[in-house]
Amino acid sequence: MGASFSSNLTDAARAVHMFKINGYSATRAMARTDSLPSRRLPVGGYHWEVRYTASLIADSNHWVALKLVLLAAPRRADVKAALRCRLISNSATSAVDGHVSHAFKRAGESSAWVLILRRSALEASGAIVDDAFTVECTITVITEIPDNVAAAAPAAPANVLPPFSGRGLSLSHHLGELLRRGTGADVTLVVSGKCFPAHRAYSRRGRRCSWPPCSAT
Repeated sequence: MGASFSSNLTDAARAVHMFKINGYSATRAMARTDSLPSRRLPVGGYHWEVRYTASLIADSNHWVALKLVLLAAPRRADVKAALRCRLISNSATSAVDGHVSHAFKRAGESSAWVLILRRSALEASGAIVDDAFTVECTITVITEIPDNVAAAAPAAPANVLPPFSGRGLSLSHHLGELLRRGTGADVTLVVSGKCFPAHRAYSRRGRRCSWPPCSAT
């Protein structure tokens, strides 16, 4: 059976922000085209805003909703991102959340609205405390994978020394290191009755060494 490998097909950046909507009763007066921006949110190499409204009309009802806005122009054809919003409530039965995905192609572009709850349902949910409620928003951005990802260089074998630069250490020092390690030896030389592992490159230089190689013991 062939070997299998695992690698990331995409990379993503993710950030979670808690937004507290203070003065909810006043936001009910927002016009249908109005929205309130969050501070700038850096995620995935771009800056974003989350915008809030309490006056989105859908299905003949007023909804509390949020959307994601890209503040800078994309560095490629588009930037793909997702916004997930969850209402925070002390009620054990509350599991209200919604999400939207969007490919942003220009600065200032917005996603579709994420509908949280109808205003009447929000006000009956118990999530509003002291005229405020909290929404948890998760922003996920697909990040760029460089075209020229450098492959990790393979480790050098034990019998290979760094390239000789001609500076600092001498060539004889490098050859001496190979002899000291004894790794990757091509032959075994006899010198004064003693056997030493060596390399053919060295044996051709060292004419004082006797030949032939020792027989294996």
